[in-house]
Amino acid sequence: MKKATPFRYMNEQIGFYIAAGDQELLAQVKKLMSRNGCLGVMDTAGRVQYLIDGRMGSPFAARRIMETADRLLLDRQAHLSPFKRCLGRAVDQVLSRHNLRPELKGYRYLRYMLLLAGDDETCLRPVSKTLYPAAADHFRVKVSQVERDIRYAIQQSDFRRTGLTGAAAICRMHDEIMGEAERLAEIEISSANDHAGGGLKASD
Repeated sequence: MKKATPFRYMNEQIGFYIAAGDQELLAQVKKLMSRNGCLGVMDTAGRVQYLIDGRMGSPFAARRIMETADRLLLDRQAHLSPFKRCLGRAVDQVLSRHNLRPELKGYRYLRYMLLLAGDDETCLRPVSKTLYPAAADHFRVKVSQVERDIRYAIQQSDFRRTGLTGAAAICRMHDEIMGEAERLAEIEISSANDHAGGGLKASD
């Protein structure tokens, strides 16, 4: 029986390798590992699991893990819209504007919840049934503790003069964050367009 020949298609973005047997498969894995020190394999759930070559020692493996994680983060950021990229900055600015203290647990809960709401506005309806449980699950605490710590953080901020409840303060900050993120995104887009225009003029 004629041995199947591996077929390979490769460019800068994607590569396919077809191996007809175990030895061929292992040889291809070894080749890729020796070249890159890292190999991504997709599991049955569609998630990519990364295999790191530990034969070169722990420092090499740690460096490859950090390089791979950094590259994935940069790729993810590059595919985000300007609004999404500016959302975290907008959240931090609004929290600072209202003098919420970063050292408080309630601050961390609020920041997480506001990021969730910025990504999905339906989380605000109602806050007590969506954002509070989500924060409790993320930080592995009880919902009652999240409510208590957020209430304390708000009482220590500029909101204490308004008499707003925690949920009302979150909704107000969400509105401010949306406006701030849009403003920052417009600045980013304008700056990118200016750079692009400058590059075209320089090439002319």
